[in-house]
Amino acid sequence: MKIKNKYENSIYEIIEQNDDIENLTEGNKYHRIWKDGEFRLYEVPTVENDGSIILPKDTILILFEETDNNININNSDKGKWDKFWKNHSVTQYIIRGGFEILDDKNE
Repeated sequence: MKIKNKYENSIYEIIEQNDDIENLTEGNKYHRIWKDGEFRLYEVPTVENDGSIILPKDTILILFEETDNNININNSDKGKWDKFWKNHSVTQYIIRGGFEILDDKNE
């Protein structure tokens, strides 16, 4: 099944230092917020107490328009971004506020 975020700007891409991926509660965490996106799942995800769902990074199909992040690097500084991505990885996605199941039977 395919799902998408119910509300704009509710997809959080969680980025962590590679050394800290084993223990997700330690180390520096960063995030990017996306306006919209779609994910492919094989079962309905568990909804957390706050209404959010956590999705593995391999479920992403497409993301549209990054709207915010907490990474202090200028978007045009390719060198700093290259260095950042050598030491960091996307670990998961969080959709806050709800999601919609899309009909993908025709695919």
